[in-house]
Amino acid sequence: MYRSATDANDGSWADRKTALNRRLSNLIGLAVAAMAVSFVGVLFAEKTCHEGFLPAEPSATRAQSDFGMVASGSPEATDAAVDILERGGNAVDAAVAAALMLGVADPDASGLGGMTLMVIRLADGRTRVIDGSSPTPQQVNPDGLQKLKDTGVVVGHEWAAVPTTLAALDHARSRYGTMSLTTLLTPSIEIAEHGHLVNPVQNIWTNHYFEEIVGSPSLRLTALANGTTPRQPGDVVCRPELARTLRYIAYNGVSSFYLGPIADLIEADMIRNGGFVRKTDLAMLRIKDVYPIHSTYRATHVFTVAPPGGGSSVIEALNILETFPSDFLAENTAARIHVLLEAFRIALADRGLPPGPVGPLQNELSPALSKNHAQMRANLITPGEAIADSDLYQEVDPECAPRGESTTQVSVAD
Repeated sequence: MYRSATDANDGSWADRKTALNRRLSNLIGLAVAAMAVSFVGVLFAEKTCHEGFLPAEPSATRAQSDFGMVASGSPEATDAAVDILERGGNAVDAAVAAALMLGVADPDASGLGGMTLMVIRLADGRTRVIDGSSPTPQQVNPDGLQKLKDTGVVVGHEWAAVPTTLAALDHARSRYGTMSLTTLLTPSIEIAEHGHLVNPVQNIWTNHYFEEIVGSPSLRLTALANGTTPRQPGDVVCRPELARTLRYIAYNGVSSFYLGPIADLIEADMIRNGGFVRKTDLAMLRIKDVYPIHSTYRATHVFTVAPPGGGSSVIEALNILETFPSDFLAENTAARIHVLLEAFRIALADRGLPPGPVGPLQNELSPALSKNHAQMRANLITPGEAIADSDLYQEVDPECAPRGESTTQVSVAD
């Protein structure tokens, strides 16, 4: 009945509606999103963990189902979505279950402290976008953040925006899904309690951000084995505090995160560590349905999310690829791969361009989404040669281009 794509992102993006927020939109609170998962669990923690228990390794065949299709950044998340489809849930139910699971099994890229955007294609042909853009906290100090950025400090509590993931997922579930929040949270609670296998990518990211993790008491305890060393691929990790928190939310509703005792913990932690998120920010959060961005790729219609989501980059990359022959792009050659890489390099570089208004005239009014702009940028691609940064950023200051390394996605069709 429904087709859904979810982007669950643990970055802290600023609200695009004000000049202040535009100054902050390219800065992501990398560490804080993971902290939000860990510190909210402390009050409800049970000091039990079954790390001696070896969980069943997720099977790739579980992604095959007569009830739909699922793609995600984690086999555990894919399994959770397939299970929901096979139990009679629709694509939105499955996407929500998978997105919640990513916060457990792939916490370097997603979590309760993150931001979530969704595109939902209904059976009647209508398209809905769930706008879970993270607002800037009311007490944010832009001058202080600029000083931190100038010294190279771009992680920590100061950079956290208001978390929207839980609210956005529940908004989608309540309007377009069929199952209860408790049902969709249950697979995540079970995996958090009984453990999942660390994959190679998680080990790579833990090593990449090791210094930041070691410098954070809460991250050190949750992200490192015995709080000291990165977990290795194949290690079993349990998250009992997170399981306890998720169970509390399942029993008491999403409001317990934004208005209840979890909100109290978030504010207290922010005050202790110099962050700006307060209970008033959490209480004022509103998730809404908005216009999608629409474009075409050859004869195919494309619907996606406006900034701060990455939909404009997808459209620009497709527009660039559309200038190349389809037969060429169907070949499995080094030349094809080169063109794909350069198209996405250009699109990501152009994320600093003004996005234009969101609505029916988006494509006509936003230069980054126009076919003419894509043709001009496609002319930069030369066989066997990488585009020089001076050409890549000819229209955008590299410092103004939004960047972020920790995000993930879920796509479900039923």
